[in-house]
Amino acid sequence: MNDSKLIEIIKSLSEDELKQFGHFCRFSTYHKKSLSIKFADYLLSLYPKFNPKRLSNEVLFSKLYPNEPFKQKKLYDQVYFLMRLLEDFLAFLDFKEDTFSQNQHLIASLRKRNHRKAFNKKTASSQQELDKEVERDSNYYYKHFILAYESDNYFLMNNLTDRNDSIKDKARYLDLYYFSSKLRDSCEMISRQDIINEKYDFALTRDLINVIEENHETYLPQASIRIYLNLFKLLDNKDNEAQFEKCKSIILENKNLFSLKEQKSIFELIMNYCVFQINAGQNKYMLELFKLYKFLLETDILLESGSLSQWTYMNISTLAQRLTKFKWALEFLNNYKDLLPKEHQENAHTCNMANLHFSQGEYKEAMFLLHQVEFVDITYALNSKSTLLKSYYELVEVTPFEHLAKSFNEYIRRNKLMSDNAKSVYSNSISYTKKLFGLKLKLQASKRSVSPEFIKSLKDRILKDKNTANINWIMEKTIELEKMLS
Repeated sequence: MNDSKLIEIIKSLSEDELKQFGHFCRFSTYHKKSLSIKFADYLLSLYPKFNPKRLSNEVLFSKLYPNEPFKQKKLYDQVYFLMRLLEDFLAFLDFKEDTFSQNQHLIASLRKRNHRKAFNKKTASSQQELDKEVERDSNYYYKHFILAYESDNYFLMNNLTDRNDSIKDKARYLDLYYFSSKLRDSCEMISRQDIINEKYDFALTRDLINVIEENHETYLPQASIRIYLNLFKLLDNKDNEAQFEKCKSIILENKNLFSLKEQKSIFELIMNYCVFQINAGQNKYMLELFKLYKFLLETDILLESGSLSQWTYMNISTLAQRLTKFKWALEFLNNYKDLLPKEHQENAHTCNMANLHFSQGEYKEAMFLLHQVEFVDITYALNSKSTLLKSYYELVEVTPFEHLAKSFNEYIRRNKLMSDNAKSVYSNSISYTKKLFGLKLKLQASKRSVSPEFIKSLKDRILKDKNTANINWIMEKTIELEKMLS
């Protein structure tokens, strides 16, 4: 039972939620309710450790059916009943938090029962509450559509003849909801296709943009439509720098009309554009991306439930180092360490501090810290091994370099979690680093042992093959070797 879906979900509940679940079971209409209550109370008694021994099939059965011989089917029946209750309870928790959904179902129920006064009063109060909302995302239009939909249904059900604008409102808000949702999802798709190497069809989205721009007075005043339309145009034509500035301006002007979660998603789209440009060799976008990260840190938009992602932490630190903002990077790593999830704080801080030392040419300090990094995630393993290999290169540590290059290649070859493309990216990096290391050793022994044409040929090959990790560092080292010959 320890690895069952029921126990997995139960463990995710807080103590208060478990207590509520016990009360919920008492008011259920499921068969064998008394046993479900007993089952739920027993699980609550195990909170928060949930001792595996006390969750074995035999122990659970003895709690539910004392003095009876163990029968697996009887236990599974109770698990089934309790799982159904748990699913209903989770839906109830979610429903309880959504005031509008509660009002929506109440309004629909009043309409079906034709309670005109109560229906009109609840619809009007829901409309007033909706008008007070600050956020103007696609969900805002959806809520307006729902209210208009119920009003129009009431109008039809009662064959009313007085003037009613509900059908016009229903059509308008459905358009606004669909347009803003379609554009938002299209932005996500066009951004994602560069990552997952898949092409999507945007013909309908481009037609939709033409419709919106032909009726700009109706649609473009809506912030949700205006932002995502301009973001799509930016991501659809990445050479338009003026569009980048326009997008930044529109987003900053209207960001407060969206939840923090959606603000984060919007900024991630324009940041992905910066990353694309950086990968294409447009390094001026590194500063643009850095400014965006600083703004998001200052406004707490990057935080989720008060925490900063360990990967965002790494990305910001790496970007600051590439811009040689070492002092800022050090302050950031120390100041934001406590905002990381506790289980990742030490590892993330140690790994990124090692990278910072490496960026400043403090290779021995970097190596010391890298040996303390735990490979709890493949990203840490790849990052640490890459930085360690580069450190051996810089310090001309021949034997350690050769051993690590061999074991690193083996790690990549055997790793089942890495895609073929990821394996190729890191294999290329190791291969080029080994070639450069061999050339460096030859040049230190004798400059005549290497021809300028050979290094130029290697440099051209590296530039042509962009599918390589640490490409910027590898190019820097290639240029250094060229200078050694001059």
